[in-house]
Amino acid sequence: MKSKIQLLIILITFCTTSTYAQITTEIIDVLVNNQTTVNNCSLIDIEDNSNVSLTIYFKLTKPSNQALGTTNVKALLKYSNSSYGNEKGNYSVQSNSWSNNDTEFYGQIPISISESEIQVNGSSIFIKSVTDSNVEDDSCEYPLTKTQVPTFTISPTTTGVV
Repeated sequence: MKSKIQLLIILITFCTTSTYAQITTEIIDVLVNNQTTVNNCSLIDIEDNSNVSLTIYFKLTKPSNQALGTTNVKALLKYSNSSYGNEKGNYSVQSNSWSNNDTEFYGQIPISISESEIQVNGSSIFIKSVTDSNVEDDSCEYPLTKTQVPTFTISPTTTGVV
């Protein structure tokens, strides 16, 4: 009897997990300063701009029989490889917003990034979808880079003039 209950619990857990864990999150394109399109999780170079506007075009996909409540899509900026990501923008997808036989949703999130928010190398942006049942899925990360500001030092630091 005990093994039957354990088997039933495992079966219910498996069915629940497979039902709710099937949303996929994908960035289709990123438009940089309303002029340059970057896709396929490629490098975005903000060069020496002090502020850059990005429009992130995304796609969510789910099985046609999967019922979802509101799904929140967040654009996250990672300062470094080890950071989690700070929210820069978001989009709420209502359950009645899905198209293509209720399997796909397309949207966009405009964000702005200051050059002080990223490193020369190691920063990135990505999107995360979170359903009402707290199922999460991340897109790939687009690495960010910027032009390093040149620095110099003078040696010796002090000198006497006669």
